[in-house]
Amino acid sequence: MYAVKLEKFEGPLELLLELIEKEKLSITEISLSKVTDQYLGHLNSLTDVHPEMLADFLVIAAQLILIKSKTLLPDFSVNPEEEKSVAELKRRLEELKLIKDSSLTLREILKKKNYMYERNPNKIPTHAAFVMPESLTIENLKENLLKMARLINKPKELKKETMRLIISLEQKIEELKTRFSKVINKSFGELLTKGASKLEIVVTFLALLELTKQKFIKLTQENPFQDIQIRKA
Repeated sequence: MYAVKLEKFEGPLELLLELIEKEKLSITEISLSKVTDQYLGHLNSLTDVHPEMLADFLVIAAQLILIKSKTLLPDFSVNPEEEKSVAELKRRLEELKLIKDSSLTLREILKKKNYMYERNPNKIPTHAAFVMPESLTIENLKENLLKMARLINKPKELKKETMRLIISLEQKIEELKTRFSKVINKSFGELLTKGASKLEIVVTFLALLELTKQKFIKLTQENPFQDIQIRKA
């Protein structure tokens, strides 16, 4: 924190403004030119100047100049717009102070690495959660449980699904190669078993396309939606 050193005061610039505003120190005893000269000398000694530092000084210096002008010039007055500007300067100074204080607090938190806060675990009750009423007997409890059991629907038996053999594409290709080694011509419909599933139809068609690509068979279809004719290449 930057500090000034004058005949009547020595300390932070913010404290100087605070003492003058509270009339604990007379503005006439303070040389603003010395304050400015010292601050400029301080800036020249720095290798890196932050804009926030300059903004702080300008806000405080503006308020000091305004206070001193009112003191030295009895007829000095400001219009409502200027009063509004002064109030705005004070508000900005308070905001700057709040930001500084918050940044210092945040810096301390980061140093301590207190990023997470653990919640106290809930206490698990060790006493019994259910206490049987004195009027309830074992026979009554048994009777009520049987009534509840009768109300519960019996589980439905699931339909047994018959397991189907899923033929892989590679198996279907080998099967067709074997068939066309004995038969020269065949239609697509003749290759399918009776009641063939959609899966079997798709696998068979893909196998035919692969065999066509390998130039093992040739496919022809005279008209759309007619059966595909297959012959060995």
